[in-house]
Amino acid sequence: MSAHKEGSRKVIVFPRFERAWHWTQAALIFSLVFTGLGLNGLHGILSFELAVMLHTGAAMLLLLIWIFATFWLFTTGTWKHFIPKFEGMFAVAKFYAWDVFHGKDHPYEKVIWRKHNPLQAITYFVVKMAIFPMIWVTGIVYLTYNFWEDVPNASLYILIIANLHLWSDYGICDCACLFVDGRAWVPLACQTDDHGV
Repeated sequence: MSAHKEGSRKVIVFPRFERAWHWTQAALIFSLVFTGLGLNGLHGILSFELAVMLHTGAAMLLLLIWIFATFWLFTTGTWKHFIPKFEGMFAVAKFYAWDVFHGKDHPYEKVIWRKHNPLQAITYFVVKMAIFPMIWVTGIVYLTYNFWEDVPNASLYILIIANLHLWSDYGICDCACLFVDGRAWVPLACQTDDHGV
């Protein structure tokens, strides 16, 4: 981002609650990913029983935080920041596809009334309206398997539910990577000097 313009003032765009919610959510999501990968056999750092307990506990805590955060978003009007707008979408997409590798400035500047750039807003919208509901529904159905395991074809249903849950997790992991500023991923060799060379 560019330096502050003369006569402008610095404004806190993300209040303390939003920052605390964001980082708590991130820590819980990464703990869910870690324990979920263990439950799927990708590592054996935790016992299966401990991984299930930690995964379920983190999920319940995250659900409580999301309920509280949803209340916060709607009572403060902050939910409007998550509605996608297509104005400036091409410039931001071009920045992440090309300009970031050439040391160019980000074309979007956060302002108090529009916190997210167009790609962030559409990504958040898809995550909140599709991926999060999918992971919660499949997770809760998966967690309650003992209540419906006698249903005909239950073993097929649990396989489908487990895979949908895992695919939703991969979607969340993809989005978490997208939220990281692109410049953090650019090798120094790709960055240009002041002359664009």
